[in-house]
Amino acid sequence: MSSANQGMSSAAQQAAAQQAMALAESLAGRSSLPWATRAHARAADRVVETPWRVATGADFIYPRTGGRKPPGTDRLNPYLERVMRAAPYDERVNLALTRVQLLLARPETLLAPTVVARTLFRTPSRRAAPVEAKRRVPDSAL
Repeated sequence: MSSANQGMSSAAQQAAAQQAMALAESLAGRSSLPWATRAHARAADRVVETPWRVATGADFIYPRTGGRKPPGTDRLNPYLERVMRAAPYDERVNLALTRVQLLLARPETLLAPTVVARTLFRTPSRRAAPVEAKRRVPDSAL
């Protein structure tokens, strides 16, 4: 998934948060613009934080990347690489990864015991064939 798609998804989530705050402000009878601006900034920060940390942490696979590394990057990046290698061969890993990429689930869901086990212990050999798409995953499953 491209970071542009994640950017658009997080922008949509920010807009939803802003609309919810505007409604709450209206219902509470508040009309203070500075309050709304600060509250929106806090809400937007919560929406953007996770995709931003994942994207910037991934940059550190390149040796010349500068700046401060997010905590845990050196442990997380090799694991995420294994998740991406296992996803085409394991439906559950694939679904978990897809949900994270579409911002429908938090990245921590990739650390669920079943996903970790399927990623670490069932990573395919180079000769294994990818799982064929037998059916369309229903939207309700996402």
